[in-house]
Amino acid sequence: MIRYLLPYGDIPQNSRVIIYGAGNVGQDYVRQIKKTEYCEIVLWIDKVSDGKCVKSTEALLGIAEKDFDLVLLATLSERYIEEMRKFLLDLGIQNKKISTSTPIIEDSFAEVFVQQWDSRIGVAQFIDSLKGNQQVLRDYFLKAGGHIAYFYSLIKELCNNSDCASERKRLLAIFTNIFEQTLFSAKTELLCLRLLYLGNCFCVSFLKRFIDSIYSKDLCVEDKFFLWQDATMMYLQHSEYLYHDFFRTKKHLGKEIAEEFNLDFTRNNEKFNRTTIVVTQIMYPDYPQMKITMPIATRLISMGYDLHLVDLSVFEYDLGNSIFEPFYAPQKSAFDFQENYRDYANLYYPAGCTMRERFQDILNHISAVNPALILDISDEYSILPYYFSKLYPVIYWPHKRPSSGSYFHKIVMRNEFYISAGKKVEHPFTHEQCIEIISSFESVVSTHKYSREQFGFSEENMVLITVGIRIYSELSNALISSICKIMAEIDKLKWVIVGCSVLPYFADNYSDLVGERIIFIEYEEKLVDLLAICDVYLNPYRIGGGTSMAWACQQGLALATPKGDNAGYVFAGEEFSVAEEKDLAPYIVALAKDKELLNKNKLYMKKKVDSFNVDTAALQFKTQIDKFIDEYYSEKRGQAL
Repeated sequence: MIRYLLPYGDIPQNSRVIIYGAGNVGQDYVRQIKKTEYCEIVLWIDKVSDGKCVKSTEALLGIAEKDFDLVLLATLSERYIEEMRKFLLDLGIQNKKISTSTPIIEDSFAEVFVQQWDSRIGVAQFIDSLKGNQQVLRDYFLKAGGHIAYFYSLIKELCNNSDCASERKRLLAIFTNIFEQTLFSAKTELLCLRLLYLGNCFCVSFLKRFIDSIYSKDLCVEDKFFLWQDATMMYLQHSEYLYHDFFRTKKHLGKEIAEEFNLDFTRNNEKFNRTTIVVTQIMYPDYPQMKITMPIATRLISMGYDLHLVDLSVFEYDLGNSIFEPFYAPQKSAFDFQENYRDYANLYYPAGCTMRERFQDILNHISAVNPALILDISDEYSILPYYFSKLYPVIYWPHKRPSSGSYFHKIVMRNEFYISAGKKVEHPFTHEQCIEIISSFESVVSTHKYSREQFGFSEENMVLITVGIRIYSELSNALISSICKIMAEIDKLKWVIVGCSVLPYFADNYSDLVGERIIFIEYEEKLVDLLAICDVYLNPYRIGGGTSMAWACQQGLALATPKGDNAGYVFAGEEFSVAEEKDLAPYIVALAKDKELLNKNKLYMKKKVDSFNVDTAALQFKTQIDKFIDEYYSEKRGQAL
């Protein structure tokens, strides 16, 4: 559903308005006004009354001009605007009281917001303000009113200007000092932190501060939830921060937020059925996780299970670009899932304009369906498991790290998944809680042929490749240095890095290798074809990477990966993974010098990934589900007796 924003710049705050139009635009206008209380709705009219909120245009006959300040024409059609305007003029309403401003379509909101507020603050101006009167800085954030778009031009300059490195360091130092003096309210501090994050001026202490600030008493529960999600995105984009303890903090805070929402949820009865609810945040058909999950889900349907999909991706987009009190217009997901799975699943989109309303709507739906099982593949995107896990058996299927500790009863673990402890993540589950299934992935056939010569590689070269959407945070300086050091010693080594432009650390320290020995590719549409001309997939300790790793193994590449709960261990197992990330460079040296070891690694990985089969995984998973459901309800019946 297209979402339309009020033309705030043309509507005086606290004015009394009449909304003329009850279509999509009019409905969005009314939702926003009710949520933000920006102005007062005197009357909502259309040609025909709906018998409830919307009155017919005849209602205007009883309204005096002194009773309202403005009539908003809620339509995109120029023809309708002119017809509506003429109708109002014929009634004697003054032209100056008729607003013909068209709504702002969401995609252009940030740019229009900046233009309306004239908030083109440059980096130099901003730093000068910080060094001078602190009241000037406060004024910036007061004017922003919680809208990060106010700083759009500043953020853009910080992110896009390579010469801003020194300015970013100065901002870090200045704000560290400001935070120590506790000059701001909790909301202003959060906005400062969000600004620094978006401007790439962030550090581990700021992320910790951001998380701690979410506990502020100044925030309503919906603010806390939105910022809780925000902290997750910060963590994923800066995974070097709080790598080992973030999810424990997240679970604790999520529980508090869930309790504060105080939603109503009951189970209709304990009747056993063959219905499964799947709660998911990822609803894009080309998303790697959906390519794995949905084929298995559709096999389960063919084995006798009904499937209901609850879409949480509609929580991603708030209306207004504000980090406080986000407002969600009812909409469908980014694509029509029903078109892809109409024969397999019932898709449910939550309604409501606030997070509380949407959560309650989902819980009402779950209660009405009364499933035998809930399969949670939401990537910890919701506080809902706190509620439904108390009444229904829940299997949590993590797409990234299984360490977040949802309120599951069982957790899907891919075969040979390493459960770490001690200096790594302390998982909140035990082996007894794990359902270990064979991994599966979508096999991709090479369609384009690259040659080594295109990239300046010879047959004698051993080509390493690292792929990731968060390479800039996943490649540590220590790992970069260790690999570059052995490249200086072993001439035949080349390194392809896909997912970013040249990283500053490379440019500052290893510029002689960049371009000839180390090649950066920001995006590669034909990744599987690029993998085919490489020899070793170099995997740092990180989140994700499973799909590109599977494609690499499918193409016959060796794998160099550390142990731990990252995707690499699923493929390499105990025999072909190194103990620590610092051991990767020596292992690369061993692969370069020992052709037998290299070929043994390649054959093992190829054989391993070829065993990943959707049908096998689905059958194994169904067996585990049936067993779990029987055990769960038998235990419940025993407790009832």
